[in-house]
Amino acid sequence: MRLWPRCPPDPCSSWRRGRESNPRIEVLQTSTLPLGYPAALRAANIRRSIEVSTCTAMTRFALSIPSSLLKNRLMKKLLTLLVLFVVATSAMAAPYRSVVIAAASPALTITVAAGNFIQIRNFTQEGGTVRGVVAAAITTTSSSGTTTTTTANVLTAALIDTTAATTPETTNLVTVAGPATITVAPVPAATLFITYRKESQPD
Repeated sequence: MRLWPRCPPDPCSSWRRGRESNPRIEVLQTSTLPLGYPAALRAANIRRSIEVSTCTAMTRFALSIPSSLLKNRLMKKLLTLLVLFVVATSAMAAPYRSVVIAAASPALTITVAAGNFIQIRNFTQEGGTVRGVVAAAITTTSSSGTTTTTTANVLTAALIDTTAATTPETTNLVTVAGPATITVAPVPAATLFITYRKESQPD
């Protein structure tokens, strides 16, 4: 015979811990990212400390890769090599150079080797009555082994006149592929200014 009342069952006593509250260790772990993963570049672009179009394109490319491919060791190595190649190519881009050619200066000679090309972004002239020109000498070899050199003017200087209220002349852009020799001769009573860059031709 019971002398005390029966207590109602506790609803919490029937609850048991499920697997969703205790995940396995691999769920908590993340896949190892390759060295130089472009996600770091994305964070840099968000902070606006680096604004490089190439890096932005590589970031979009990396983020579009499925996560299942990143688990493959071979894909990690290939992605790392690709990022390093793009960064090295961007860092090795030839800088622009500017040269002032006065009336008493020697002629400027630029040699463009085979497989390279030159871009002239600016060519202006102040003073003088004769226009300065950029001349390109192209050497070709025929099938019989005969070598021929042809010289032509590829660009004239844009005049800068600070005394007359005239519209400034447009500066043209010219590209010359190698092998070639670029020559800019001085002009009497004038000052020439040229800005150019030499680069390797893409395959």
